[in-house]
Amino acid sequence: MFLVAYITYLYGTMYVFLSTFSGLFAKVYHETPGYQGLNYISLALGLFLGTHICARSQDRIYKALKLRRCKEGLPGRPEFRVPMMVPGAILVPIGLLIYSWTAEKRTHWMGPNVGAFIYTTGLAMGYQCIQGYLVDSYA
Repeated sequence: MFLVAYITYLYGTMYVFLSTFSGLFAKVYHETPGYQGLNYISLALGLFLGTHICARSQDRIYKALKLRRCKEGLPGRPEFRVPMMVPGAILVPIGLLIYSWTAEKRTHWMGPNVGAFIYTTGLAMGYQCIQGYLVDSYA
């Protein structure tokens, strides 16, 4: 039940975040549409980094927990996919705080981009852990 609430939170914040992202750079920073599109690079880099960090770490943690807690030949439990969700759950609110605070204070345009990068890194980690858990639960 917790995972359903958490992925709902992630999807909800993602849609609110994406609906304000281009408007922020158009209205607050007065950027043309061509330059507004460049700000999406921070989102792409965050998703890329979060996916790669989580994929490698999640597999290592899964194998270690399986060796430690399961008998030989038995499959691992789905819960072994969840531990990497903790750093992602920490990064999401930190990224949102940096994004919103720097946008409100109208700091340099790099401030919201750093927040967006941190936010999407945590977002990718959360999605990947939940999807791995669901696949293992119903396999």
